[in-house]
Amino acid sequence: TISGCSGQSYFGLISGHVLFNNFYISSDYNPQAKVVIMGDSFIGANTLYSVGDMSKKYAGLLQNKIGKKDFVVAGKGGEEAGYEFIKYAPKVIDKFKPKYLIIALGVNNSSFETYKSAMEYVISYAESRGVMPVLVTITPFNNDLRKSVRESVNNWVRTSGYLYVDICKAVTNTEQS
Repeated sequence: TISGCSGQSYFGLISGHVLFNNFYISSDYNPQAKVVIMGDSFIGANTLYSVGDMSKKYAGLLQNKIGKKDFVVAGKGGEEAGYEFIKYAPKVIDKFKPKYLIIALGVNNSSFETYKSAMEYVISYAESRGVMPVLVTITPFNNDLRKSVRESVNNWVRTSGYLYVDICKAVTNTEQS
């Protein structure tokens, strides 16, 4: 047992094998953030292979302005709006009890229907807890293999009736979807 420690657990493995046996981590830390942002590698510094530099990502810039205690970044490289997000998001919402939940997902989705279904579930869950969802459009990129999904996601976000950040419009010169 280690007491008086703070911070967050991190474990990374690039190759090889790890066996955990009777391994427990617990904490009485119970933060209440004003804002939680959930998303993929565009907002999070951690990927499966390395810990990145948050200071240049918009989530990190927002966190520095609002304050680390009041702004939680829950980003995961490769994340998509799907089954794993549906399992994970309610736990994050219940843990941090934010006023706002910014959801920045869709880049990794290959199906708009999967995206929409997962988003509707998480939005409904957040609202049932008194949390206001804020959606984020997704940006185009050079090798845009999922262009039709991106266009559908962005159209849905813009017409959903929820608060949203149009990051696509912010980073492009033309009116792209």
